[in-house]
Amino acid sequence: MKNVPTRKDVFNFLTKHSVAVLATVSEKHAPHASAMYFVVDEELNFFFLTKSSTRRFLHIQTNDQVAIVVSANNSPQSVQIEGKASIISDPWQQRNIVNQVAEKSASQGKKFWPPPVSQLQDGEIAILKVTPTVCCYCDFFGGEPGRAKIAQVI
Repeated sequence: MKNVPTRKDVFNFLTKHSVAVLATVSEKHAPHASAMYFVVDEELNFFFLTKSSTRRFLHIQTNDQVAIVVSANNSPQSVQIEGKASIISDPWQQRNIVNQVAEKSASQGKKFWPPPVSQLQDGEIAILKVTPTVCCYCDFFGGEPGRAKIAQVI
């Protein structure tokens, strides 16, 4: 395959997008997916703001294995992640992540600040980190057989 996507390509793709779908599983094995604003670091760790009363937060308390999908709005490109979720408890890291989400919102011309999660009444703001164990990039742009770029970068 020509032009195999690299980790840097995946990072660049992710920084151009704001919304990911985070999938969790309850302790009764029921799936749950929710759209969330995110930021990502160069190691492809994802960071999300949520509240401690949400299903996703409660599910992660009992099962830290999650999946994430980020897709392009107008082209057949996506990144799929499997990973382990954890809660960021360090106040400095929490402020840093909140600032990054705000800066990303402003730089992309989005008007979702404060973030939608702040509109939920119950629970405290929590910062989730997802450390990827698998990361796949799929690019079907071009539409011709044999032209797809699919790469597992982690």
